[in-house]
Amino acid sequence: MSGAALPYRLRPNKAVDRRLFMDLLLRCERYGDMVDHAYVSMAAYALEDQKLVHRLLGITRLLAFDMDAGIVARQEWNRPIDECKCRQFTSGALVADVDSALQSSGINDAEGYIVWLDYTAPKDLFVQIREFETLVGQFKHRDVVRVTVNAEYGYWSGPNRIAGKPVAKEQLQKNAFERMKSVLGEYFPSNAKEQDMGPELVASIISRAFGKAAGNAVSATTGDVLEPLSITRYADGQQMLSMTAMRANLLEASLMRARLGLSEWPFASSAWSDVKYLAVADLTIRERLYLERNSSKSASQIESDVGFNFDVVTEMPGFLENFKTYYRHYPALTPVEL
Repeated sequence: MSGAALPYRLRPNKAVDRRLFMDLLLRCERYGDMVDHAYVSMAAYALEDQKLVHRLLGITRLLAFDMDAGIVARQEWNRPIDECKCRQFTSGALVADVDSALQSSGINDAEGYIVWLDYTAPKDLFVQIREFETLVGQFKHRDVVRVTVNAEYGYWSGPNRIAGKPVAKEQLQKNAFERMKSVLGEYFPSNAKEQDMGPELVASIISRAFGKAAGNAVSATTGDVLEPLSITRYADGQQMLSMTAMRANLLEASLMRARLGLSEWPFASSAWSDVKYLAVADLTIRERLYLERNSSKSASQIESDVGFNFDVVTEMPGFLENFKTYYRHYPALTPVEL
């Protein structure tokens, strides 16, 4: 089953990542009203992000797309508002000419774009970077792009065991380094080191590759920059990486970041190499309520109260500190019988 086919109640990391994106878009409104932008996304069948964009930002120019006719049919049924358009496009067809895609869908008067490209196949990473570059080359000031890609280390390093025998860490690192360098080609960062390869560096390499594509599309000669706003990696079955950026005038980028309040926002990224880690554990309702009420306590105090170590039982080192940062965006998922 693909990630897109999994029920959202089984994907809390994805839900938190989506909520952070909505929080960021609300901040983007401090730099200029976005209600007349068009929001375009690979929204899957449930259209969760489309619903949130409409409810929180009031955007009515909504376009959801997918290459699968069956998913598009479900999108049509689940539209949050009548104005939401659902179309069968490939990502390549959409990014080739966003304006034409919107106009052919009946959206003719958008003042700008917010586009979320949500990819899942790591084997197509080079194509995904090219599509991103094509897309942002069409952007104007205050247009926002978000792209999510698969950043699973194991895809690049290969299996941990072969014929029942463990593969040495150094060999896995060598595999990942050489494969990424071969696939990314011109986008591969020149300062990446083989001995540092691991989940964290794979995410950073991919993010920096997208940053290089952004620089190609929005060159210094235009006087503009595609400014990275927030970059997060998280587990959704496999490690995923989400990157959000806005096009701005190079001389106004600092002003834009100040208006968005990014220096005080813990999820902000100052560069394409600045990747935040998002860890969401499967907590019981009682555990979550306790942690929310006692977030000011130290880890040792919490362990004394509950009788166990959250970092250990969740298998997430640093989980408590991560929870204090992200808990406001945790989904409240409870069973309901109808």
